Amino acid sequence: MPNAVRFLFTGPALEKIDFNTVQVEDVEPGGPATDPPIGSMRLRFRQSDPAGVPIVPLLPGTMKFLVDPAAPGALPDPTGAAFTPADVTGWKRRGRLLVTVADSVATEITNFAAQLPAKPNRVWYGPVELTPSFLFETLKSSRPNKKIPLPRGIPNTPANRLNFAIAAFLSGRHEVILSSAADASQDDRVRFAMPTVVVGPVGDVELTITAALAQDPQDALGSEFDRPVPIPPIPDSEPTHPRNGLIPAREVYRQLRPHMVPDIDALPLEDIVLAVWPEAPRFFPIRFTRTWEAIPNCSAFFPRQVVSVRTAPAIVRQQPLPAHGIVYALQEPPPLGQPAPDPPTIEVWLTGAMKWLLGGGTSWRDPGQTANLVIDLAATPTPHVCARLPMSEAILTDGSRPNPEGMRCTYLSLRRTVRALVDNRIAGGRLNFGVRVTKAPTVGIIRRAFNGTPGSAAAVAANAPTPNGDPNALALTLEPLLRAFFIDLTPQAPIPGAPGNATVFAEGATAYRLWQSILSAFQDDVTKRNFAEEFIGRGAPGAMRALNLATTHLDPIQNQNPAETDAAFFDRIAGAMLAGLQPGALLQFWNDKRDFVDIKNRAVAGGNPLNLHSYGHSPIFVRYEETSAGVVTGLRIIDQFGESSCPVTGVAGNRRIQWHGDAQAIWTSANWTE
Repeated sequence: MPNAVRFLFTGPALEKIDFNTVQVEDVEPGGPATDPPIGSMRLRFRQSDPAGVPIVPLLPGTMKFLVDPAAPGALPDPTGAAFTPADVTGWKRRGRLLVTVADSVATEITNFAAQLPAKPNRVWYGPVELTPSFLFETLKSSRPNKKIPLPRGIPNTPANRLNFAIAAFLSGRHEVILSSAADASQDDRVRFAMPTVVVGPVGDVELTITAALAQDPQDALGSEFDRPVPIPPIPDSEPTHPRNGLIPAREVYRQLRPHMVPDIDALPLEDIVLAVWPEAPRFFPIRFTRTWEAIPNCSAFFPRQVVSVRTAPAIVRQQPLPAHGIVYALQEPPPLGQPAPDPPTIEVWLTGAMKWLLGGGTSWRDPGQTANLVIDLAATPTPHVCARLPMSEAILTDGSRPNPEGMRCTYLSLRRTVRALVDNRIAGGRLNFGVRVTKAPTVGIIRRAFNGTPGSAAAVAANAPTPNGDPNALALTLEPLLRAFFIDLTPQAPIPGAPGNATVFAEGATAYRLWQSILSAFQDDVTKRNFAEEFIGRGAPGAMRALNLATTHLDPIQNQNPAETDAAFFDRIAGAMLAGLQPGALLQFWNDKRDFVDIKNRAVAGGNPLNLHSYGHSPIFVRYEETSAGVVTGLRIIDQFGESSCPVTGVAGNRRIQWHGDAQAIWTSANWTE
């Protein structure tokens, strides 16, 4: 659609503008609170005519008016007797325009603006003034987005319909559709009277243009953009709403300039406003994704992070990470007459819950970090950074709580964890959002990561593996994914007398056996050196600690004190469990103290779980349960019975934590560091 893009001013309006007074500024972070949104283009000039020049929206679409509450006048009552062009002077007519780009145009932009990684579909202009011609002629002739219903008792006449449309447009409840055409006489943005810039007392004009890409997130419901709820709430028609991923407006106009409808008279002004490097700043896009690949992303969690970009020792620009993940490093032009500098070396980091690392390659195998990334933009002009949720959050983003019951706790806790690893490190939240259906693009993202590894997308797609069925067989389908993630050989425990045929596992295989408490592997002389003493018998907490993805919260590695009774020992364990656990923490308990002691000492008869005295369990911590006074009364967990409670019973000195009515003896736990 090459006729979709137009410059800001056209026709006779250009004759009013004094080109020698034109100034262009990019709104940067850190300015006054009254500044326009980050990335806005602020245009200043003088004009000879007190009547403002009309604005030509960059792209066609649906136009909405956002009234300035401080504007003089009042919003009109369409049922009032005075409702004519002569009454306009008493109405609130100053504010901003919001043009939401038609989907068909947005698709075309994607095809022809390859150098613009985030394509705008919303553009704001302000301040503007609505003229009588716009209100009484354009609104009458243009196509409404929706018809304005007339109140009961109001005759359905053309005059009444127009009056109510005008009143609704002024109050932001009515929108009109602006269609485009190569022929100016057929392009609504040119053939109809448009809102004008606001002219100051001596002809001064200041106009701000803000551009954004608004989308639904790929990793959550759109309602997540409003969590936590800001005070006061921000409507999504405002550019600062988290749904609206801001894009530098000057760069938008610059990249789309080659596709603008030709306008010879506008070329001199275009050259000033859209000057390129080294006469004007240049922008380097930095792509943040939740996927391991540098592909378009939209995350509900990005706007909760603040991204910092250091372009010089004393220059750090900070802004919320846009939902689309594209941040721009700005390089100022050199002083007049000085040579153009090379692209800078920058530092990039996030403030918030997420961790990050350079994406691509096999980055999905590596843990996230919190150290500043140093990036040479001369060598890497379009860097890619992968940002991840903390695993404590990622493991709970799958809101489903399957409850197949039976003896499948280690399988289900492993299933939830492995799927969270794939979701968080590879699929960017797209696997566990809508778990029952995995879309083909998401399958492709996972498949490309696992290419050439033991892992496969089929192992987790479409809610695989099923929570039901044989837990032993289904758990085995997850072991190759752990081996795909964690490929280094396991450091061997210093146990004397290693046989000549000792088996050395990859760390993923070792973690699988620790998680499942495969006792024979701990005790078999050929394999036992893969399992350090500190991890055996700790189930999921031990497995993730062995992979350096979690840290100990509670580990009763020391035997009870010589003079300590079992009741006091178990009370001490219960007390430790009632504070310090983080959501998503990994838990393991043993009903009988003797089983934990025998397992960690590699002393279970025959390495066979049938020779245990009782049972163990592998839940995942959700949160503490508390009274209204804040007293912890138990743990909220996820296991094969869905989400349930583990209440604490007894008094200090004799406390135990119960699971399904049974008091448990030994607990071990680990909080995620990944």
